[in-house]
Amino acid sequence: MTKLAASPKNIKRVRNMRAERPELLGPKFGLLIYASNVPASAVAQHLDITEASLYRWMFGSRDISKDNRPKVLAAGKKLSEAVKQGKLPVFGDLNDRRKALLSVLQDC
Repeated sequence: MTKLAASPKNIKRVRNMRAERPELLGPKFGLLIYASNVPASAVAQHLDITEASLYRWMFGSRDISKDNRPKVLAAGKKLSEAVKQGKLPVFGDLNDRRKALLSVLQDC
C-alpha cells in the first residue's frame, strides 16, 4: 500500500486531540483529510481560509467559527462520501491529489 502524504507525527497529534476533545469538529475534519490523503493546502484554499487556520482547527488550538462551520460540514460530508465510494484516498503527486479533491468538492 502507498503511504499517506501526511507525517505520522501530525496524524498522531490529530488523533490524540480527537480522543481528548471529541466535541471539536477540527480534529475530526483533520482525520478525514488525512484519511482522504488530499493536500491540506488545497482544502484550505477551497474553504477560503489560511492553511495555518486549518491546522489550528485540526490540532485543536482553535475551534471552527460559526461562519466557517457550514462550509467545513459540507466539505466533510463530501470527503466522507468519497471515501465510502472508494474515490478516496488518492495517491500520487501533489497535483494528482489536488485534482482529486477538486473533483470531489466541485459542488460544495
